[in-house]
Amino acid sequence: VLDVIEMESAIERGDVDEEGNPLTIQDPKFDYVIRAMEDEESSGGDDALHHTIVRYCADVLDSLRREELKIMRRIRLATTRSAERQGQGY
Repeated sequence: VLDVIEMESAIERGDVDEEGNPLTIQDPKFDYVIRAMEDEESSGGDDALHHTIVRYCADVLDSLRREELKIMRRIRLATTRSAERQGQGY
C-alpha cells in the first residue's frame, strides 16, 4: 500500500524515470489495493475486529494520501503563478 502511495506522490510531483519519461502507474492504484485487502480479509473468517483494524488503517492512509496530494497540487499551482508573475514583471 505504501509503495502505491509513494508512486502516486511521485507522479503528482512530476518525477520522471531513468529515460526522462513521466512516471505512470503500471500497478494497481490505491483503491484497488485496499479493496483487495478488504476482500481477502472478508473471506478469511468472521474476525470482525481484524476487519475493523484493516478498514481503519485503510481510512487513515487514504486520508493522509489525499491530503499530501492536495498539498503538492497547491505548491505546484503557487509555483506556476509565481513564475507567471515574474514573467510579467510583477
